[in-house]
Amino acid sequence: MKINDAIHTTNPIASWKKTIKAKVAVWTYDSITEKPEQVILYGDGEDSQYHAYTDVEVTFFKRMNKKAIAQGLVIEFTPENSDLEIEYEFLANATDAQLKEFLSQSFLKMKKDLKKVTSEAVMVRLLRIATEEEKSETILNLLREKLSEIQAIPIIKEEE
Repeated sequence: MKINDAIHTTNPIASWKKTIKAKVAVWTYDSITEKPEQVILYGDGEDSQYHAYTDVEVTFFKRMNKKAIAQGLVIEFTPENSDLEIEYEFLANATDAQLKEFLSQSFLKMKKDLKKVTSEAVMVRLLRIATEEEKSETILNLLREKLSEIQAIPIIKEEE
């Protein structure tokens, strides 16, 4: 999800997506910085779409990308999920009480569920709570191993 999309709490008033497999460069207007910027649309997901939230952004997009729109490289569309729901990683939006409950489950279930965790922040919170709750050394070692595993993974976003 693009940062501009995350800031807005309302649905976009217009959306465009690319229609070809190749990357498409479009000009957009960032209403936060009040400056035009070039955006590369690529892949098939959110990265292949642009959402406009103000009339200025819509007008600017249509004027600056006339050729791409005329050639059919980008088309206007209505998003299927117009609520733009945010998908959180496993346990990323959990409260401390929910994390305590997670740590209270059986060891094997916890070990299985920890495979879903990919966020370093979640693991740090789990480790802090486990230490405060004086969990067993086995659980603490499991959490430390998972945290080390996550920290060892290089953060590289693959482009299609």
